[in-house]
Amino acid sequence: LSYPHPPYSCPEPYYSMVDPANVTLQRPIAKESDGKPDYYAGLRNYTGQDQMNATEADTLYRNIRSVYLGCMAYSDMLLGRLLDTLDELGYTEDTAVFHFADHGDYAGDYGL
Repeated sequence: LSYPHPPYSCPEPYYSMVDPANVTLQRPIAKESDGKPDYYAGLRNYTGQDQMNATEADTLYRNIRSVYLGCMAYSDMLLGRLLDTLDELGYTEDTAVFHFADHGDYAGDYGL
């Protein structure tokens, strides 16, 4: 299971299960003077996000976050399916399942 990771994509209904209008952005766009690493500004510049007006940026980040959340739900479903199958086949007691999370992703936080 490798969801969610860019480029964000997963099958329906997960891809569009979260309405971008209902998404709350967690952190404001960071400026270099905010004590954040310089690469934040570099990433925004490289992807053209620093050329967007506030409305365009808000729409982009809400869309990213909504698909990100859908990908998380898809990943949860896949893990549940795996665990259910192990149980149905009688392997639950003889199988160790390890579920790790990596560093996470910004998904719109800090304007990234």
